[in-house]
Amino acid sequence: MGKTKKDNEELLQIKTNEINVDSLKDELKDFITLEIRKEFNTEVEKTNKRLIKEKNKRLIFKNIIILFLIVLIGFLLYLMYNDGYFKRLFNKNSEIIDTSNISKDKENKNDVPDEKELEKEKKKTQEELKREYSYLLDDIYINENSIYLEDYYNGELSNELKNYLALNLIDFRSLIKEEDYNIIDDDTLKIKYNKLFNDEYISTNFNYNGNEIRYINRIGSYISDKILENSNSNIVKEITNINKDENEVIIETIEYLSKDNKIYNILTKEEIEGNISDNFDKLTNVKYTFSNLSLTKIERKK
Repeated sequence: MGKTKKDNEELLQIKTNEINVDSLKDELKDFITLEIRKEFNTEVEKTNKRLIKEKNKRLIFKNIIILFLIVLIGFLLYLMYNDGYFKRLFNKNSEIIDTSNISKDKENKNDVPDEKELEKEKKKTQEELKREYSYLLDDIYINENSIYLEDYYNGELSNELKNYLALNLIDFRSLIKEEDYNIIDDDTLKIKYNKLFNDEYISTNFNYNGNEIRYINRIGSYISDKILENSNSNIVKEITNINKDENEVIIETIEYLSKDNKIYNILTKEEIEGNISDNFDKLTNVKYTFSNLSLTKIERKK
């Protein structure tokens, strides 16, 4: 029995449905693939941005550290220059080189000193010696109102007086300021101390021109009674003679107090009239001894 028209229509509808389902599957597959790729690309882009952001952060942080180190080095170099570190360093290096050369000559000549070198050293004029060693007195001074004035000129270099002289080398503007007093780090004073002296530094209380400087062991620092102020000394030093003997330098001076266009004896405060050259016996004659460029002794000729 042949197929009816109705049967043919149903068969056609079934085939049409089959075709539509297959097409729909392909479209759905393409859509899913496209969305997955799109999402993957989006995640990759987000990851790249995050990595770039983190990299930029690290780069900025690294640059900040480098800039900070450059500024810190520059500041330290300024402090060293301001304190005359390089001047001392070069003078010390020169002294070391000279000693090394003499030592080599001695070894080459069975410990016999080079007479020419020694003779050359002896022949140095006072002007040459002053140019070479007068700087040693630049950082050694005391205010005429200091309680350590007599100790200084009597050669009594106590720990308190040495700390006083070391404090002169500090720029008070660089100190920590708390209301009406300053804080001085113990290591800071020790560094200055070692520029002047070659013995053991001792942390101890001392007086700085009427300002009590107290050492607080708990914080490892000094605290002043009031804000510190750099006070210039009115004491004048005039070098009269310099002797150099191996590692020892002896500088002799005439010293007096110059104030209000008048000259006074430092210790007696007696006014001295007339020319300085005519009153040497009324002035203070002092001898400074340096060993390896460090102050070891102060003596007053009486």
